[in-house]
Amino acid sequence: MKEKLPRPPRGRIDDPAKIVDAATEIIREGGVRALSMRRLAARLGINVAATYYYFADKDALVDAVADRV
Repeated sequence: MKEKLPRPPRGRIDDPAKIVDAATEIIREGGVRALSMRRLAARLGINVAATYYYFADKDALVDAVADRV
């Protein structure tokens, strides 16, 4: 049986690629150290919890950015 994911929080983003795009921009502007889940959420105008719906932590997000580039 497929595991049901919890409902994403308000301010959710319906395409995780948008999160990766924004993270890529932040990294290009200031390096990996400039990337934080809070800064990313602020840039996207979403709740920080919404970023954790798609990515477990910053490392998982950085991996997704690296896979894209």
